[in-house]
Amino acid sequence: MKIYFNLLIILFFSCSLFSCKQNLFVKKDVSLVNVNEIEVKKIKFPAEGFIFIQEGDTVYSIANSYGIIPIEIINLNYLKKPYKLKVGKKLFLPYPIIHDVIPGDTIFTLSLQYAVSQSDIVELNLLKKPFIINEGDKIKIPREKDYTVLGLLKKQRFQNKNFNKNSKITMDKPNFIWPAEGKLVKKFGPFSDGKQHYDGIDLKVQDNRIYAAADGKVAFVGSKIKSFGNMILIKHDSKWISAYSKVGENKVNEGDLVKKGQLIALVKKDKIFHFQIRKSRNPIDPTLLLN
Repeated sequence: MKIYFNLLIILFFSCSLFSCKQNLFVKKDVSLVNVNEIEVKKIKFPAEGFIFIQEGDTVYSIANSYGIIPIEIINLNYLKKPYKLKVGKKLFLPYPIIHDVIPGDTIFTLSLQYAVSQSDIVELNLLKKPFIINEGDKIKIPREKDYTVLGLLKKQRFQNKNFNKNSKITMDKPNFIWPAEGKLVKKFGPFSDGKQHYDGIDLKVQDNRIYAAADGKVAFVGSKIKSFGNMILIKHDSKWISAYSKVGENKVNEGDLVKKGQLIALVKKDKIFHFQIRKSRNPIDPTLLLN
């Protein structure tokens, strides 16, 4: 009897420990898991852009298998906590952009070029300190944008003599036009005794139309950046971006290719919107560039 009693005690504690481990696993938020915790053999992305969930698959295991960030799978498939996956169901995978490293590229410059977080680049590519990349490397670029890296959310005093109003602009630039017909109601430049800087201009539109200031690709549409309201970002090349914020109805979508002068939005009821032009994060007085 004593032997059977001891066996029962051992079985009881074994089951309790196993149960605790299971509960801890279920409660763990996979969106916060570091992809570098477990290294598994990477699987080639399916040409169809999706996979069928198999027995034992989790968001975390799939993220590791394809070298992507768990939160991107969660967002793309609109998954809710605790992120349980149904066997046989289709699961879409977020394809990363592949960047071929050239001389001068660093994690920092890539984060600016693609408007993504440096930490997301490091995590997605399983990079180790000191995070050096070399010419010819193929770096995955996260799909999730982080427009704070462009300086859009940080008010900074802009000091660049090349763009002084009294100097000529000789740089290679897109051929910008005015994004709307109307009146300039707020100018670019310092205010509050130089303590703050207005990084763009405000225009009061005569009718209700806003146009693309130059050819480019729509990089962002929406109101995720709260202080800018509803905004459209157009990327003209690797350095130049134009921003149209506090607009009303959008007429374009992310990823659209637009031509200079194309209708991209309508204004709000007050007919005033904010416009910026930036080169490599730096805000430039649009009135110096617009034709």
